[in-house]
Amino acid sequence: MPIKPKSKHRLYGSPAPPPRGSGYVREKSRSEYQTYRWHKASRLFREEHPLCAECFRKGIITASKVTDHIIPVPVCDDFWDSGNWQALCESCHNKKAGKDKKTVQNSKRTR
Repeated sequence: MPIKPKSKHRLYGSPAPPPRGSGYVREKSRSEYQTYRWHKASRLFREEHPLCAECFRKGIITASKVTDHIIPVPVCDDFWDSGNWQALCESCHNKKAGKDKKTVQNSKRTR
């Protein structure tokens, strides 16, 4: 029985790869989050800071799930500066990430 050839179609929703020779380079800050070093550092930081910093300021006790950069990575020079990290729950991190994204976009426009 003949074998069906593999489809060349990508899964729905997956981004198309950049064309070869386009000069596209993935942001370094984004790729750092995918490293073993970051996963380990983030886990160790959250072990030392088990509560969400933002919720704790409001008097709410919530477990931290994410290590967040206080100053966004595109603005901050040192990705690995643990003094710029804070432990957040997913809800607080998502709110902050949305605000950070707008701030970074606005700062790029004014440059």
